[in-house]
Amino acid sequence: MATNPYDIKAPAVTTDMVTNAAAATATPAVATNPYTSSALFNAATTSTYNPASTFADSYDPTKWNVDKDQTVQGQLSNIISADSPLMQQAKTGALQQMNQRGLINSTMAIGAGQDAVIKNALPIAQQDASMYGRSGEFNATASNQAGQFNTAASNQANAQNQAATNTAAQFNAGALTDTAKFNATSGLQNSQFNAGQQNSVREANAQRQQTANLASADTQNKMVIQQLDNTFKAAMSSADNQTKVALQEIDATTRKSLATTESEFKQLMQTSASASDLFQQTLKNINDLVMNGDLDAAAISAGTTNQLNNLKSGMAVLDVLNNNITGLKDLITIT
Repeated sequence: MATNPYDIKAPAVTTDMVTNAAAATATPAVATNPYTSSALFNAATTSTYNPASTFADSYDPTKWNVDKDQTVQGQLSNIISADSPLMQQAKTGALQQMNQRGLINSTMAIGAGQDAVIKNALPIAQQDASMYGRSGEFNATASNQAGQFNTAASNQANAQNQAATNTAAQFNAGALTDTAKFNATSGLQNSQFNAGQQNSVREANAQRQQTANLASADTQNKMVIQQLDNTFKAAMSSADNQTKVALQEIDATTRKSLATTESEFKQLMQTSASASDLFQQTLKNINDLVMNGDLDAAAISAGTTNQLNNLKSGMAVLDVLNNNITGLKDLITIT
């Protein structure tokens, strides 16, 4: 048999394998979907109110204007001009006195008559003028007091009404603001709940998908191992005795090494697609070595040993990368 005519080399751990391993994690994928909510409370939407203002009422005071009825002059003129019986009696009495003195037709008689009329009319005029004046003053004072009272009462009522309006407006604005806060809080809680439900569903789906992927990878590993076993058996069935013994030794060594590697990196292969791919590719390469009729037992043994060593070193690298050591991927160059 020819000795290694194709110079078969062990599979290299590629950059893609390293990248995939760095991205792999030992825990199920978790959906990262942070919740957002448009129901957040915005202070700009807070309800406000414009306070109602109170405007004071005023009143025009009643003025006390003195007329002629409130003066002695006016009352005296009225009494004298009325030529009442009392005034006529006073005038007659004065003239009689002047007649007794023989002065009936004199100027003094006329003056005495007028003086008697005035003297009798003056007390009446003074009393009437005083009464009219007090009446006018009383009425003006009463009117002003009533105006002041009514204005004060109106202002007080207006102030109370405006205070009640402002209190109601404050309450309504507060109630609207509290409602807006409640709705915003409810919307936020609802968004949080919905986001939590979505994340739980995504986590469950990711877990199921990962479980399915691992089951598929395990099945593929078993199939490749079985295929390699069949390949060894087929090769040994057609080989001479010396080659058969060598292939049996290679088969035993390969089984033992694969079992050790699979046991040591079992968790890694369950969580890293790159590790599983590397394991299957190694088995395929060994299978190709055994199936190559141009290689003798020594070449197959050397190639298989090289493949198994590369598998262990590649698994070790992927295991370190899978533990998320920052920067290690950039320090390692594998060709």
